[in-house]
Amino acid sequence: MENFQGVLLRLKEQLGVETDKEVAELLGMSVKAFTARKARGAFPEDKLLALVALRPDLLIDPSYVLTGDYLSVAQAKLAASHYSAARDTARLSNVALTQHLTADEQELLALFRAAPLSRKAEAVRVLAGDNPTQPKPKKGKGISVVGDGNRTAGENYHEKE
Repeated sequence: MENFQGVLLRLKEQLGVETDKEVAELLGMSVKAFTARKARGAFPEDKLLALVALRPDLLIDPSYVLTGDYLSVAQAKLAASHYSAARDTARLSNVALTQHLTADEQELLALFRAAPLSRKAEAVRVLAGDNPTQPKPKKGKGISVVGDGNRTAGENYHEKE
């Protein structure tokens, strides 16, 4: 894409956000991935179209964001029907994926999806057992040997666990 910066500025305007981080989160990308795309000048059009389909409440005009031109009324109606169909398909696939989940699992999934990326990463670390707040167990049994002097065997040699 020739004008990544122009597209990004129009998307920020449409979303009412100011930072690349906010845009990346809304597009479902990590900040690192978004920054790499920005450096290459490769705007994630597929992510933008998915966002338009899944979040019609944001009122994003993808034509304006990508080209700087607004759609004609006829084009807008055609695009709206296309995005509506895509949104319905996405909703149905989400329903199919979550139907077999318990209420607790559905609540956890909803909270996870709504969380910022940093919280998601923290949750994954904790669930994977890599919790930095808990001390790591010592390796081995930690047997200590006590006694008098430098003896290693004899009457003063005792092991304590």
